Amino acid sequence: MRSGLARLTKELILSTLRPATIDYPARKPSPREQALVEEGRGKHKFDDEKCVGCGGCVAICSSGAITESVSQSEKVLKVELARCIFCGRCRDICPEKGIELTHEFELSRMGGKAEDAERVEHAVSLGICEGCGRATFPIKQIDAAKKRIGEKIEPSNRETAIKDMEIYMRYCPDCRRARSYLLGTHPRKSY
Repeated sequence: MRSGLARLTKELILSTLRPATIDYPARKPSPREQALVEEGRGKHKFDDEKCVGCGGCVAICSSGAITESVSQSEKVLKVELARCIFCGRCRDICPEKGIELTHEFELSRMGGKAEDAERVEHAVSLGICEGCGRATFPIKQIDAAKKRIGEKIEPSNRETAIKDMEIYMRYCPDCRRARSYLLGTHPRKSY
């Protein structure tokens, strides 16, 4: 009891002697003060190796700062930093931990137009359907899904299921539906 009271008294005295905040922007935080904050809430950074382009960050972004655009060969995720509220939900929802918020938080600009605002972009390649030639899902997302599904399938059925999945994932949802019987990869197939 006394050691707890002693620690409390010590902390109360120290907190009255040192300020709880810094006088920002008159004084910049020291590297030691920045290190106290483990997770940044600044500019976004995509990890090219980890991000699979699933779009979870787009779906969870409450401010609409993260958008996606899809072309014939790639999907581009864009973060409009002027719209972002830096809540960190995109980082939290990412299943592959492919997006992080850095400690770079001084992003304000004087003047200029909204279209000149800073953006962060990340592009991922899309797979092409072997049936109709349309773009399907990001290739990295397909590979990550195959890996996760393969880990959860019963070992006795894993080889057959993975072989079926290799065929099934080469087609878009419409072609899968139309050709599932011919391919022998019907989703209700019992392994």
